[in-house]
Amino acid sequence: ITQMDLRDPDFFENKIEVTQLEQDSCHLFPAGDLDLQFGQMQLGPDNKIYVSILAQCDLMHRIEFPDLEGEACHVSQGVIKLPSYIKGTLPNVHTYRLGPFDGSACDTLGIDNHPVSRFWYEPTDSTEHRAITFYDVSYFRPESWSWTFGDGQSSSDRHPTHVYAQDGVYEVCLTVENENSVNTSCQTLHIGTVSTTEASFDPKVNIFPNPVEDYTRVVINGYLPNDARLNVYDVQGRKVASHPIQGIEDVVYLGALTVGTYIFTLVDGQTEISTGKIIKI
Repeated sequence: ITQMDLRDPDFFENKIEVTQLEQDSCHLFPAGDLDLQFGQMQLGPDNKIYVSILAQCDLMHRIEFPDLEGEACHVSQGVIKLPSYIKGTLPNVHTYRLGPFDGSACDTLGIDNHPVSRFWYEPTDSTEHRAITFYDVSYFRPESWSWTFGDGQSSSDRHPTHVYAQDGVYEVCLTVENENSVNTSCQTLHIGTVSTTEASFDPKVNIFPNPVEDYTRVVINGYLPNDARLNVYDVQGRKVASHPIQGIEDVVYLGALTVGTYIFTLVDGQTEISTGKIIKI
């Protein structure tokens, strides 16, 4: 995968190689001596680039920070485990929020771009849950960004990284602006188990696919854990599986379980965060 700076007049001549495909990064079906290559790429609504493999494969790659130069863009190979095999293709991602192109021949309705503030976040490093990277996904042509992190600190970067000094509950707000208007959105961050004492603490844990055949994905929304673990119990209450969860999103292998219904609990240290059912098929 190569990267080019489109602001450089000679961007074809100055392209940078950021990664090479790891030949063992794909489970081939059927197995064979095939020359693996990267397949299609597509920018997702989370501002990350998703990459397929040009062979029958059940894995996808992801470019985490496309706008950072060189290896800092961080290509995660095989980070997404798919429930079935694909060959070089990707799901379609719709772009509903492009807005009008002001001043173009197609802008016949006289509609102005009034920016709408939206953002999401995730831990920057799975070993440090207080280091958070915030991603701007605002639409309708924002031109400037202003962040407040709820601890007295702020930033004007589009995708800032912020390190909190301690666990707690913080209100993070993003204000975006262009020549037409200003818009602000806010989210409450619960960092660490101290947050579970707050009345507003209501994390959402999604496990999919569920029913699960072998691999499933655990996604935590509204909470940034320090030491998360997924524990799985049978109907007699016996623990039959236990997997650490890195960050707020991780893939878990449950293929060793027998067919049936199980109870899961997601804990952070000694604190139970969520519970529910998993069906193994």
